[in-house]
Amino acid sequence: MTDFDKFTNEDDCNGHDTDSGNSDREALSEEPTSEEFTQEDEYFVAAKNYEKSHGRTVWPENPSFEDDMSFRDTRKFISRRAFAFWLILAMILTAILTSLITGFLIPKLRNAGMGNQSVTPTTYSIAKSTGSEISAEEIIAKNSPSVVEIRTEEVARDMWLNNYVKEGAGSGVIINTDGYIVTNNHVIAGARTITVTLKNQKTYNATLVGTDPETDIAVIKIKATGLKAVEFGDSKKLQMGQFVVAIGNPLGQLGGTATAGIISSLDRRIVIDGKEMELLQTDAAINPGNSGGGLFDNHGNLVGVVVAKSRGENVEGIGFAIPVNKAKPIINSLIKDGKLPQQPKVGIRIANIVDESMAKEMGLPKPGVYVTDILSNAAKSAGIMVGDRIISVDGKDIKDSQEFLDTIKNHKVGDKLKITVERNNAKIVLSVELVDMANAAQPQQ
Repeated sequence: MTDFDKFTNEDDCNGHDTDSGNSDREALSEEPTSEEFTQEDEYFVAAKNYEKSHGRTVWPENPSFEDDMSFRDTRKFISRRAFAFWLILAMILTAILTSLITGFLIPKLRNAGMGNQSVTPTTYSIAKSTGSEISAEEIIAKNSPSVVEIRTEEVARDMWLNNYVKEGAGSGVIINTDGYIVTNNHVIAGARTITVTLKNQKTYNATLVGTDPETDIAVIKIKATGLKAVEFGDSKKLQMGQFVVAIGNPLGQLGGTATAGIISSLDRRIVIDGKEMELLQTDAAINPGNSGGGLFDNHGNLVGVVVAKSRGENVEGIGFAIPVNKAKPIINSLIKDGKLPQQPKVGIRIANIVDESMAKEMGLPKPGVYVTDILSNAAKSAGIMVGDRIISVDGKDIKDSQEFLDTIKNHKVGDKLKITVERNNAKIVLSVELVDMANAAQPQQ
């Protein structure tokens, strides 16, 4: 066979012989002569013989690159349907494996790294997540029936001296099963009528039992019995960061609203309507209408009477409440005696000038505690004058207004104190008898 004939037969094997009438398989079955027998032909013939005897094809263990090309031409491909089936199955198995890893294995590993500590799901109530004695839901369920809506009407005058009815709204807390309710003085001050709405939507007219403008506490009463009263807590035992719930009537329209937060400060001093007060601070949402409502600790006990929120543009998360330990003596005295407990006072109003710039702005020589008004005949008789700077009380230096008030609280009505003041660059010592400001006579003009 010539080289030309050999190439012709190779072309036949590739299906280019249109005259011989032989199929590709027949062409492949032709054996070459010994002269033309190559290693490649030996592999190929051995495979064909194996196919005839066993019904399937086997290829040499170490085929050449050309043998590998022959294998590619004759291998079987997977169908599209089978490919889709195995692809979907692989995706399902991957999803299951991923779920097992993220839902079981990873938490186990985390727990192992944390000393096998359990992880509390965040779906639990805020109270439980902060270690409270009872949950937020339980605090609200326990105290919501004890928080009421208060609406008031008072007669006011416009700029043309015409009378009109002015309406107000606030909150209150039932403190006695026989209908006694505590609220803020500013909620009911000047009111001609006071209306109370319970959680069950029953409405009652209320009467004023007594009020203390100094502490902004008032007690009113409705003709009802069998009411659910709150349990008093101990505001002295509160800690910063402790969980609390505020319940009230925000905006005067959303009675029974509860908000949650923490105690942000235990003794925040702020000035409200010209009076300096020492209050609890919380980040529980407080809004107009919440005044007089309750602030409850994580035991569900009343620890504060909500009094105000910080005003200002973009100011949120700053609310205040009167500590219940300060409110309780006043509440008890108003209910039992119909008057305030004795409150030892000098009978003056003071202002705290904190620095040189403020003193210069006020036209005063230096910072300090200054007398701004005389409120009792006792103070007037002692010789105290507006503009005096208080230096000391019974030899104790006074640094600010709160220190002065705390010093007075440690005494009783009738005690006489030595108060040193500075007037016209001269120090003067005055003897003052403390009076009960609830019944003190006003100074004569």
